Amino acid sequence: MFQRFSEPARRVVFFGRYEASRLGGSSLTTAHLLLGLLRENSWLVEPLLPAGRTLRDLQRETERAAGSRTEKVAPSQEMRLSEAAKRALTYAEEEADRLMSSTIDVPHLLLGLLRAEGSKAASLLAQFGLEVDDVRLKVVQGTVTPVQEVFGVVVCAFYGIEIRLDAGAEAVPTFIAQYRGRITVVEINPLRVIQTDLPPRAQSMVMEWAAVRTDEITAAWEGAKAGKRPLPIPPLE
Repeated sequence: MFQRFSEPARRVVFFGRYEASRLGGSSLTTAHLLLGLLRENSWLVEPLLPAGRTLRDLQRETERAAGSRTEKVAPSQEMRLSEAAKRALTYAEEEADRLMSSTIDVPHLLLGLLRAEGSKAASLLAQFGLEVDDVRLKVVQGTVTPVQEVFGVVVCAFYGIEIRLDAGAEAVPTFIAQYRGRITVVEINPLRVIQTDLPPRAQSMVMEWAAVRTDEITAAWEGAKAGKRPLPIPPLE
């Protein structure tokens, strides 16, 4: 299903699964996908919001709509897509075709969520003033971009692993590592894995790197939060 997805679009789904797991969801819904999209690329949605509505407001409302259960789901547990989420991904593919894109990217996912009528994500986005025709026009005009500014920068790369800082983390320095289309999310202080589908060897190398680069990662993340472009962090030696 995800062969055409760009790396950022794959991360949206990955983060959606993480949010579903964190909130105790039994399936991956449009609300979880929207949370994943907001975490992966907040710069995509923020300029589209009307005056007086903030990204944090949308995140809070989406979490409320997604619901939360005290019994959490293990990140490794297989999670099915809800019917509305399936429709949203189908619409995203249609939008990519319509806009003559060979890949399905984050803006196409946003359009897919907007078109999934009756879904939680579509209702929330409408409440926050987003309309599918307006968003589509901005995508065509190039005024909507999937680039994540300072958080899109690869701060380190080694053995095919790419490291980026995590824009979605609010209080704790966090980074994202990718290897052959697979992803892990790791927090610093204390060092722990939040979510992963990396092969064990790649995961081990990521954790080894993080253990010796904690100070550099923390400084880079804090600087990026302040809008500063992060400097490269040395790889494993």
